[in-house]
Amino acid sequence: MLLDGSDDKRESETRDDEALEKKAVNRSELLDSGSGRRCTVFACFPWKCKEERGFGVVLKVPLTILELLCRASQHFGCKYTHVVNEDMGEILDIELIRDLDKVFVVNKIFDCKDCC
Repeated sequence: MLLDGSDDKRESETRDDEALEKKAVNRSELLDSGSGRRCTVFACFPWKCKEERGFGVVLKVPLTILELLCRASQHFGCKYTHVVNEDMGEILDIELIRDLDKVFVVNKIFDCKDCC
């Protein structure tokens, strides 16, 4: 051991490097698990043209559909009950939302009798 404390300094730097490495691994695991996904949420039906849609909001994809509905409801100031994709398919599982997907929050899903 050197008297100037350089061994202690190297040991401390090694611990710091290991901690940073561990954080990087944890971060990549989080991103791989889906928590790093983002989606653009619009408060309208998907068939509205872009000019009529207004602005959406980019949100981090949460852990549940309910949480996404709550966050969108808070942002847009209206209570939403369904999340649909651009093809008007209802999204029932949050895992189906990929990074950078466009999703639409709506209050009502049309039944076949409503379309006829």
